[in-house]
Amino acid sequence: EQIEAATALSSCGIAYVLKYVQAAMQAGIEMGLSPANSMRMTAQTLHGAADLLLANNTHPVLEIEKVTTPGGITIKGLNELEHAGFTSAVIRALKASR
Repeated sequence: EQIEAATALSSCGIAYVLKYVQAAMQAGIEMGLSPANSMRMTAQTLHGAADLLLANNTHPVLEIEKVTTPGGITIKGLNELEHAGFTSAVIRALKASR
């Protein structure tokens, strides 16, 4: 009954995560990092985020709050993602994949 939703999240979702990796790598390169270092740092970041969720069994918002300081660079970047429609785009992409 929920196979389409599970497939969208766990199968198509891989491509969407890799699209994020590609974008993050491009940003890293633009900021002066090598492509190899950009990819490695991004992959390690994803690994760390996944470990946090799996080890702590918490909601992502709680982990985001732990690394977001008032007036800091993380909240500025998160706000930019939201202004660009990041959350909406991910939801729409996953729903379109059903």
